[in-house]
Amino acid sequence: SAQAYEASLVTASIYDAAREARASGVPTTAPSLVIENPSCWSRGGIQMFRIPASATYGRQAFKLVDAAAGKAVAMHKVRGAPVFDSMVAIDVPPVPPMGYRVLQIDETGPDPDLSTDLRCAGNVLENAYYRVEVDATMGVLSSLRDKKRNRELAGKGKYGLLQYVYERVPERPGRGLFWPRRKELEFDRTVPDSVRISQGHDGPLVKSLRINSRVGERHSIECELLLCRATPRLDVRLTIHKPGNTGPEAGYLAFPLALDKPVFDLDAVGGTFQPGPGQIDRTASDYHSVQRYVRVSEVADEGLDMIIATLATPLVQIGDIHVGKYQQRLAPPGPLFYMWLFNNYWFTNFPASQEGELQFGFALTSRRHGDDAVSAAHRFGVETCRPLAIVYRPEG
Repeated sequence: SAQAYEASLVTASIYDAAREARASGVPTTAPSLVIENPSCWSRGGIQMFRIPASATYGRQAFKLVDAAAGKAVAMHKVRGAPVFDSMVAIDVPPVPPMGYRVLQIDETGPDPDLSTDLRCAGNVLENAYYRVEVDATMGVLSSLRDKKRNRELAGKGKYGLLQYVYERVPERPGRGLFWPRRKELEFDRTVPDSVRISQGHDGPLVKSLRINSRVGERHSIECELLLCRATPRLDVRLTIHKPGNTGPEAGYLAFPLALDKPVFDLDAVGGTFQPGPGQIDRTASDYHSVQRYVRVSEVADEGLDMIIATLATPLVQIGDIHVGKYQQRLAPPGPLFYMWLFNNYWFTNFPASQEGELQFGFALTSRRHGDDAVSAAHRFGVETCRPLAIVYRPEG
């Protein structure tokens, strides 16, 4: 794991250096932000960027102007102080495929359109596409409504939508039960309590709700739900603070969905596949790895697709929590799956305990099922996992 972490740092530094080198060749007549599109299709829309302090220092307020069109670009600061980097939400105009767009920093430019369809009140968050309601007792989504299609997307079950589930094996042999005595295996599963709901970001481009809860004294969870102006997408940021524990433990995030006769499609290395029907018997049916997303479809006329992209959770369990079952084949699942956030069930080559701050990110969207379902899911997954890049360029 240390080698993988070091490799990620080296890769990031090489990527940053290449991005800076490319941006250095872009001519600018004013201090500017160069937005780079790494994809082979046009991209834009609202995104949060980290702006270096050197770009904003000494400016009480500033505006962004599209250098090509001369039009004001909507933006607002999400957080930051004058001498530190700032997080800024920007409604980026379309950036050409594998190209860039220059946004000039201008203190006296035209005023942008900051009208909004966002609303946040109490335990409800909504825009023109989705209405999200949080259960004030359990801290889960009691409702996720697709307003354009008048469809409820949050399913019912043992655990609610976005329910964090903490799992332990209380019996002393612990990991030793997983294979030779797996029929005796029992799990202790608990959900958080002490739920508190508060408003997070409150701007015309981005609003959010924060759900704080606990599992015991030192095990805390914060789940932030974000909606952007005129955007059919719900972002979820999950942060877990937990103590170390060398006993067997795991964490899950539940996704019960209100879909009829669902078909699952997982983004794997080099393609997609259906868990169960797309597998040979006795080949890892308890859990599956994913690259960027899970797609759950109603394959019927007027059917719906739900796409759930994941930033840092490569393992999912389809239909139920299957740890220790070693199924010969996956039974046709209902509209339910779990993101397997963490575990220490393996005997070798993994940390015996996982502690501190654990961060995860997800994005959800829904669309009418069609012939372009796979390509649409791929684009959503890529746009979630590989956002537009930004470089600050001083004048000249």
